[in-house]
Amino acid sequence: MTTEEVIMLICSFAGGGVVAGLISMWSNSKNQRKAKRIELLRSQLQDLYGPLHLYVSRNESLFQLGKGFQNAYTKLYIETQYSDDEKTQERIRRDAEQTIDISNQYIRLTTENNDHILSILENHYSLVEPEDTDTFSRFLLDYTRRKIETDQTTGVLKTPYGIFQQIGSISFMHPNFIELIKKRFKEKNAELQRLTT
Repeated sequence: MTTEEVIMLICSFAGGGVVAGLISMWSNSKNQRKAKRIELLRSQLQDLYGPLHLYVSRNESLFQLGKGFQNAYTKLYIETQYSDDEKTQERIRRDAEQTIDISNQYIRLTTENNDHILSILENHYSLVEPEDTDTFSRFLLDYTRRKIETDQTTGVLKTPYGIFQQIGSISFMHPNFIELIKKRFKEKNAELQRLTT
């Protein structure tokens, strides 16, 4: 074997080693990125989108229940004509007040759920997807307005009505917030499933 052939042989081995090294580095880098993504997804699901999904789902169910109470109240106590008999009217008034009280208890539960949502956001806002911040900011604004502009015991609006109309309504929870949380929870779970199986 000539010196030239020996040098070519050494270069071919070295070149193959460099290529193998580069492939190994690329593979390790890809695996590290994947592991970091899995860790982020788990953290987002465990600390942010999972708990938010729980409280948003609760609120969504309570909103539906509240709507059912409103519809039943309207049908039974507004649209239905009852006897003018004093005992009948007293029973109807008592039942109507009891229905309103129960409905208000459900509203208070949504307020408590929103308190939990605020706590989650305050503690884990760094996990929020950047494109979600506008929707989250709207929730935070409505939450703050509800705390300041309504009496926390009675729920009665404190803001003068004309000012309230100019500024706009306050939502317990916008439908787009509900839909976003449900969507992100589903997406994050699906991506985590795909990366770990």
